[in-house]
Amino acid sequence: MAGALVLALLPAAAWSAGVVPETSLVVVEEGDGEGVINVKNTDAHVSLMYVRLENLPEDPEQLLLATPPISRVEGGEKQLVRFLLKSPQPLRTERLMRASFEGIPAVSADKGHRIQMTFNQNLPVLIRPKGLPREREPWTKLRWSLAEDGRVEVKNDSPYVVRLSTHKVELQPGKQALELPKAYILPGERLQLASAGQTPLDGTHVKLWPATSYGYAVDSFTASLN
Repeated sequence: MAGALVLALLPAAAWSAGVVPETSLVVVEEGDGEGVINVKNTDAHVSLMYVRLENLPEDPEQLLLATPPISRVEGGEKQLVRFLLKSPQPLRTERLMRASFEGIPAVSADKGHRIQMTFNQNLPVLIRPKGLPREREPWTKLRWSLAEDGRVEVKNDSPYVVRLSTHKVELQPGKQALELPKAYILPGERLQLASAGQTPLDGTHVKLWPATSYGYAVDSFTASLN
């Protein structure tokens, strides 16, 4: 309780927003060989920024190199981070990774008892093949069907990464709730959906709630269930 009171009495200046990327997505174009993003230090003091790349469990290939991996960013200033493509083979589909940006306030001799906090921003990184046309609604290319075991299955036969704003989908017209194991579907991936109840699945369509590549929710979409 005493600790909570101390935190509540700290001045607002003791808290910070840390390093903030300028967009919610890093895009790497194979044709350019790289992608870039500006990251701003929103604090008044200097911070050390660490950039780390993270592979998805479904795609462990190390496709990118982040540079600089460590940088000193003055308060209120920006740092340009480059993501260099190092794939030995031409890309055939979009690929997805994640990047984290961690700001660590530099230690000063006069900081006294000020609480120093680190802030971590974690963003998706979309890697696009050279010559692949842009697709604004990749979720329309998903194929939905009933598997032999009676469960609903979705297959992404397209070269595009599909993002969703929620794990939930609905069977129509009965509005039976189903759940995806994650909120993205990679090219070539096949997923089976879990049912919240024991009622036999029955429907002709699937209603889903997609998101853009940048993670913004859009209007729901209804697809045929074959």
